[in-house]
Formats: sequence, structure tokens, C-alpha cells
Amino acid sequence: MPFRLFFLLLALIALNACDSGGFSSESTSQLALLSVEGGQLEPSFSSGHQSYRLVLDDSGKPLTFMVEPAHDLSTITLNGQPLTAGKKSPPLVVTETPYTLTIHVISPDKSRFTDYRLIVLRPGETPPESSEETPPASGELGNGDPATLSDLGVTESTLAQTFDPTTTRYDASVDYLVTSTTITAKPAAATATVSIDGKKVGAPDYSADVPLEEGKNTVEITVTAPDGKTTTRYTLEIRRASADAFVQRNILQAGNPQFRALFGFSIAVAGDVAAISAPGASVANRGAAGSVYLFRYIDGSWVQTQQLNEPTPKTGNRFGYSVAMDDGTLAIGAIGPRSSVGKQAY
Repeated sequence: MPFRLFFLLLALIALNACDSGGFSSESTSQLALLSVEGGQLEPSFSSGHQSYRLVLDDSGKPLTFMVEPAHDLSTITLNGQPLTAGKKSPPLVVTETPYTLTIHVISPDKSRFTDYRLIVLRPGETPPESSEETPPASGELGNGDPATLSDLGVTESTLAQTFDPTTTRYDASVDYLVTSTTITAKPAAATATVSIDGKKVGAPDYSADVPLEEGKNTVEITVTAPDGKTTTRYTLEIRRASADAFVQRNILQAGNPQFRALFGFSIAVAGDVAAISAPGASVANRGAAGSVYLFRYIDGSWVQTQQLNEPTPKTGNRFGYSVAMDDGTLAIGAIGPRSSVGKQAY
């Protein structure tokens, strides 16, 4: 009996030590298991290791993931999409590599988080040096999640995903003609610091201008909590359309085409109205008097609605040499004949 009591006391002492020291089980934000189909983790998964390379199989199969958290009530997301413990994720097709995946784990009591980063590669491919310079984030969330954003926005576009502070990856797309954008990233805590592509931004705007190249542009946004240690990194991928995306939709021609009219010499577009000049057009038998044609976009096609001429057409006046349009107002320039002095505007 004393022998059994001795072991019982030891067990109680050990249990009490576990309860009083370190993190409680409800503040655990680690994974106990991570398995992948369609690719190979390098190195093999270990709950204390947060950064991995994920090399795709030659089979071309989509990736699926299965996770088991250290605590059953932890919240887990993969690039912002919820994962269910013990169940396979929906298949994920990766078409371009390198590609970064982030598994975000939040403890049941919402006090801690851990990020696991997976850089998807093809066999023989190496990741960019910048992708492994900064370790994945982990630490205390605290009141108001001080190492998170409260808002994220992009001019000239909208985020493909609904913003959520716990979602760390977002996508947006812009037209080819958009060569730069302004990114706004406001922190949840006023005393947190934010950097956009390594550039520190501050109140009140928390914004930075980012140039855009044709194709994929990856922007890293880092939030550092007031403690100066806890960080969260958000990834924003902005895809700028290619020039190849332009497709001919209509061919616009003057209702009364003329030889050497120079139709299309100057163009102005505002909303669904286009003004196209023909400064070499003859009007009332006066050569190069010039005309401007108005078109309106109706039911998918540009339709000519009006032809504008000078009140008193003059030979060689080249009415329509320049055109500009804004807010319902059209300005038309006329360069005048070579012998005239000065130019005119209408």
C-alpha cells in the first residue's frame, strides 16, 4: 500500500507541474501531424519546424493536405481557407512555381498562433532567396491581435478574397494599362509597425505605391506587434494583365470615308463616347478643313452618332488636329493653314 501511494503522489506531482508550468493545452497553437499527397515535404514534418519545401510529384496530381493539431479545438487555415482536422483538404492545383502556402494555426483560447510555410517547387527547382530569409511567424496574439492587420486594400482593383485578419494570403488583378498601384495596410494595434515590400509605412494612411510589371507581382506586408518581436507576414499577389490580352472588338470608320482624311489622327474617350478626328477631311469642297466624328458604345458596338465641322469650314484649317474630352465637354483644336498666324480651339 505505501508503495502504491508513493507512485500516486509522484503522478499527482507530475500532473501539477504540467498544469503550473509552460503553456496550458488550450494555448497550444502547433500541429501534431501534417501529411501531403501529390508532393514531398523537405524536411519531413516536425511540429517544432515551421518552414518547408514542398516538391511536386511527377504525376501531376493536385495537392491535398491532412492536418492534426496538438489541440482538437485549434483553428487551422490554409492560405485563408479553413482546414478540418483529420480530413483531407479540397484538391489544390498549382500551375506556377515557386508558390507559397501558409498554414495558420490559432490556439483554442485565441492567445497564440503558429504559421507553417510551404514553398511549392517542381523537381530540381530552388526557391528564391527572399522566400526563406524571414522565418514563419509565431507568438502571442494578445488583446486585439496586435501583430495583424485590420484592413487591406489595393487601388485600381479589389481583393479576390474577403479580408480577414487571420488570412495571410490574398490575390488581386489589374488591367495591362495599370502600371502601379497604392496598397493600404492598416494595423489592428495603433502602436504596431507595418512595412510594405520592406518599406515602413505609418499613420494615417499606412500606404505605399508599388510599381507593377506585366504578369505576377508578389508584395510582402509585415506587421510587427508593439513588443517588437511578434510578427505576421501577409502575401498579396497582384496579377497585371498581359498586352496579349487585348482583343480587337470593332473597326471604327467614318460614315463618309475620304482619301487622306487622316481619320484617327487624334482620339479622346470618356465613358461610352469616343471622339475621333480626321483633320485632313474635305468639308464643303474645302480641302483639309477637318472633321471630328462622335461614336457611342451601344449594345456591344461603337456606332457613329454625329459628325462635327467648323461653323465656317476653311481650307487647310485641319479642324480636329487635337481633341480632348472630360465630364461631358469636348475640346477641339485646329492648327490652321501654314500661312495663318496662330491656332484655334473650339
